[in-house]
Amino acid sequence: MLSIQHRGNRFAGVVLGTCLLLVVGSVTAPAASAVAADSASAAASTQSHHRDDKTEPVLMFAADGMRQDLIEKYIGERRGALPGFAELLRHGASASGGGMLTQAPPNTGAGWYTMATGAWPGVTGSTNNTFHINTQPLGQSTAAFGTGVLQAETIAQSAERGGKKVIQMEWAGGRNGAINGPTVDFRSFFSGRGVTTTFTSPSTDRTDLITSFGLQYDQVELTDATGWTGAPASFSPAKQPRMEVRDGDTDKYGLDAYIYDSTDDRRVNYDRVLFARKKNGGAPVADLRAGGLADVKVSLDLAPDNALNGKTAGMLVKVEALNADASQLRLFHTSVSRANATWAGWPGEPGFTGDFAE
Repeated sequence: MLSIQHRGNRFAGVVLGTCLLLVVGSVTAPAASAVAADSASAAASTQSHHRDDKTEPVLMFAADGMRQDLIEKYIGERRGALPGFAELLRHGASASGGGMLTQAPPNTGAGWYTMATGAWPGVTGSTNNTFHINTQPLGQSTAAFGTGVLQAETIAQSAERGGKKVIQMEWAGGRNGAINGPTVDFRSFFSGRGVTTTFTSPSTDRTDLITSFGLQYDQVELTDATGWTGAPASFSPAKQPRMEVRDGDTDKYGLDAYIYDSTDDRRVNYDRVLFARKKNGGAPVADLRAGGLADVKVSLDLAPDNALNGKTAGMLVKVEALNADASQLRLFHTSVSRANATWAGWPGEPGFTGDFAE
């Protein structure tokens, strides 16, 4: 568990242009690891720093499952490694003894709320990732981050009451600990994730294990590229597969891939993959070499009465492998997801008519 506080003008105006802020952030999604804390003193320390200083921001950073002692070790042993964490530790405040004490029970659903409030699970209202509430039917479980679970005031809420401007970035429980400032919470998912591949590696691909986790593993054969418009010239016969991105069994967000040779060297040398919708090479969503990664935006295809239908979401696509003769091609895509974002006092953006989350 790593939790760091940082003060300094280096961060002023970094997030949404504010110059006085408490930023609460997590770099990973909550996972089943021991996260916890005695944060009451940290909150008091944070606020006391600001009694006489109205200009310096404070960044509070926490990472689920990240061992503070290992971060310190890597920074010490490898000069130049992890410069961001080195900066935070050098100028910030962190727990002594290798990290913060763990609350009981030591699990994510209890730990994040303890760290966000400085209170133990008996006060926050959450004792586990899922748990049973007395008087409720025995077959009914409650999720830690469900609506109405959190019963204690968070550090972010307390800071706002003290006149601070606050931003919450993927801080577990931030959505339930509502503030007037912006909250960008964890995301909602609208498709599976996985690979489209022309080959299976016997040493690394456990297809039975991959599919048991509900991941896509689509083995395909390349065909000659047909039906494309506006596609770039290829100095070897262009090839194509379809990279499906499925919501359940339906390919809602898939892309057509155009495999081409951009080098006029009189050799078969496939080196690029163009991703497009409806084989429109004139409007590509990405054009990548092996190892390349791209952020692709999509419009959500949901039930007509779903409030998110037609809203923007996104996924990452990557060309994990592409050899010269295209016999080994592997394309990866993340799940289509959309951040859960709120800002009660959002002033709007000139020329933009959508809400803050959009």
